[in-house]
Amino acid sequence: MGQNVVAFPEPARRPRRWLRWTMAAFALVALVAGALVLYFSPVLAVDRVEVDGTRLVDRADVEERLRPLHGVPLPQVGRGRVQDLAGDLPGVESLDMIAAPPTGLQVTVHERRPVAAHVSDGTARVLMDDGAVLSGVDPRVFEGETPVPVAPGVLHADERTRAAVAAVVDALPSALRERVEEVRAAGPDSVELRLEDGPSVQWGGTDQPRVKAAVVESLLGQGEESRAGVEELDVSVPDRPVTR
Repeated sequence: MGQNVVAFPEPARRPRRWLRWTMAAFALVALVAGALVLYFSPVLAVDRVEVDGTRLVDRADVEERLRPLHGVPLPQVGRGRVQDLAGDLPGVESLDMIAAPPTGLQVTVHERRPVAAHVSDGTARVLMDDGAVLSGVDPRVFEGETPVPVAPGVLHADERTRAAVAAVVDALPSALRERVEEVRAAGPDSVELRLEDGPSVQWGGTDQPRVKAAVVESLLGQGEESRAGVEELDVSVPDRPVTR
């Protein structure tokens, strides 16, 4: 009796390794090409920049600084670029941005803190915590948080003097800050506080603010009879305060 030989189908050959690598390479090239198209595509060019977060800083100034972003493909715009364009505006501490696809950009301004101001003719000039000065501010924005009044001369002083005044005012305890009628300064080491119903204080420079504040508060905490005749308190050297 003859034998029947059964022929089994040959197993399918596995794709060759070079073919797999070729397909992967084509996929990678396509991915990179697509990313480059999006990165440079004028279809995604920015045509709308919205700015929020401004209270003291003029929004129009920020928008003007960001105008160069119009026409730039959205994927090319990052936080660093926005910061470079408008981060040095007076009163601006930092800026954040989020994309609003396909062609919009939302920029949020984080402002520095106001520490002192001079109000005249219905407008305010504001000294910020870094010594920068903002002009033309509507005083109504300070409702409920009035900054310390500052002499006009301080706002026209040099950068070091303005920065010193800002640092001194910023370091004052709230109770003492509320009693300040006006801040003056002949220089960065000659800051003077004019107090309500009290002596003027020759504060000096920005050193040892806590010690100086403690000395002033100690004197103010005494009865009126104890400080009768005292018109000036010099705490520029707080270990050796002088009354006049």
